[in-house]
Amino acid sequence: MNVERLSSFPLPSLSFLLPFSPSPFPPDIVVSAIMVIAEITVTPLGTGSPSLSKYVAACAKVLNESGLNHTLTPMGSVIEGTLDQILEVIRKVHSVPFTQGAQRVSTRIVIDERRDKDVTGKDKIQSVQSKLAGQ
Repeated sequence: MNVERLSSFPLPSLSFLLPFSPSPFPPDIVVSAIMVIAEITVTPLGTGSPSLSKYVAACAKVLNESGLNHTLTPMGSVIEGTLDQILEVIRKVHSVPFTQGAQRVSTRIVIDERRDKDVTGKDKIQSVQSKLAGQ
């Protein structure tokens, strides 16, 4: 197979598949600097035990070492940072159970990227609490 020939093959536009409008930011704005909140759940499968705390502890250690703001919850972790930072740490955390002997790992990722303003997890909670207080 001729790789050079394939790389010059013109691809059709797939923009019709995008259900959202293009970025409101001018091309010279670095979008990756915008703060993002992500929730991840890393699940090692086939470990032979219903307990996963040793895997959770090892993943939490990687999150602690990342320097990113994060919160451990009973069902996963919430991480705050730029999209590039978050994706980098998720890649590392996803690999942790393999180093602990897991043969299969399933990772669920939810990313909340708001481009009109920087919002932290704390800001989101305070917004809901203020609305509850106003009821």
